[in-house]
Amino acid sequence: MLITLVVLWGIMAIPAQIEQHRFVTHAALVHKRNYSDALNYLAQFERRDFPPARRLEPNPYEYRVWRDLPPTIGLLNSNTPPWIRHVYLSHLTATLSHYFSGYDSLTNVSTMFSALEQLPEGREWLLTNQVALANRGLGPRDSSRESMQTAELSARTNILSTLRRMGMAETNLTRLAE
Repeated sequence: MLITLVVLWGIMAIPAQIEQHRFVTHAALVHKRNYSDALNYLAQFERRDFPPARRLEPNPYEYRVWRDLPPTIGLLNSNTPPWIRHVYLSHLTATLSHYFSGYDSLTNVSTMFSALEQLPEGREWLLTNQVALANRGLGPRDSSRESMQTAELSARTNILSTLRRMGMAETNLTRLAE
């Protein structure tokens, strides 16, 4: 009887272990900053093939989210499976709820918003989240506009132009530009 129970329990655990293996494989690719391969790996599966109780990397509630999320979203396009786009736009929404922005480079953020503009749900996402985005501001909290490098200033201009094209309200654009 005990052997039967162990065998049945082992068989029932196999699908969950496969889900965990997929999660760990994807997380390792993100931690190595191999975002393209991480997205390609996800595209081979459906959301239900990963553990439902774990957030796909980059986790929006971890400190390194601003390092990993912008380049990940920057690789999304209309050919990316909708479930993946939904996961990462949800991650971005959650990230905007943080008290401080943790990004250290506007060039990554600029690429992210350029990709967002091309997504079918990008405009809708922006219109829903524009107030939270305006509250975050642009640029690292500890730097002044005078100390920003030329590349960062250019990225800032590109972000504002992209958001304007996507339909962000002028009042929010003004707050974001400050």
